[in-house]
Amino acid sequence: MRPELAGRTALITGASGGLGRACAEALALRGAALVINGRNAKALAEAAEALAGYGVAVTPVAGDVGEPAVRARLASGAIDILVANAGGPPPAAFAELDPDAFRVAFETNAIAMLDLARACLPDMRARGFGRIVTILSSAAIRPMPGLDASAGARAAVIAALRGPAREAARDGVTINHILPGPIATGRTEEYLASREAEAGGAAAARAALVEDLPAARLGKPEEVGALCGYLASPLAGFVTGQSVCIDGGRSI
Repeated sequence: MRPELAGRTALITGASGGLGRACAEALALRGAALVINGRNAKALAEAAEALAGYGVAVTPVAGDVGEPAVRARLASGAIDILVANAGGPPPAAFAELDPDAFRVAFETNAIAMLDLARACLPDMRARGFGRIVTILSSAAIRPMPGLDASAGARAAVIAALRGPAREAARDGVTINHILPGPIATGRTEEYLASREAEAGGAAAARAALVEDLPAARLGKPEEVGALCGYLASPLAGFVTGQSVCIDGGRSI
């Protein structure tokens, strides 16, 4: 365990699996106490038990981060590191999206993240240290079919936090964004399933996705976790307001 985050508390949303879980593991390895959130109480409890094996305190808080009351509970303590992560809406063609679909996407993937950042930021600035890392999507800067609602919401997060990143930098607080491309998670499997009919089958959909990646493979959750761990660390104190793609070169 690298102790550079010992004595710090990290809040990670969407932490029961996938990229959120990978980020939580990376922060636990660095010694941070964890507050983890997810909608599935059973999966969250299992994640908490596993993460406690790193020798850090882990507090699970089950609930939908899209609900204001849940966000208020999550931000009620002293949070040094916020990792704002939430799964996107189901893939759908733009023509199939109605106002409600956009509203749901923005509530979970933009408003919830921004509200948590707004709640945590003042105390971070007052203490002279803070890290806000949002887990977004490279679709926010390079489109992917079926991810228009998700991409729009995530791009809004980047735009809305540019000003706060400039303002908070002098107080030792950084705000950065991780933009993953196709990573080997359940979310990517859901996306591939949505592309099967058009691609001509599951194997063809997967091949087409990988063919679009210069690295010629899907990313690994732990690769995203490692980047999150760095951005949350003291070594990243001179990095702020950045959107970092981790997508095997897809955004080049």
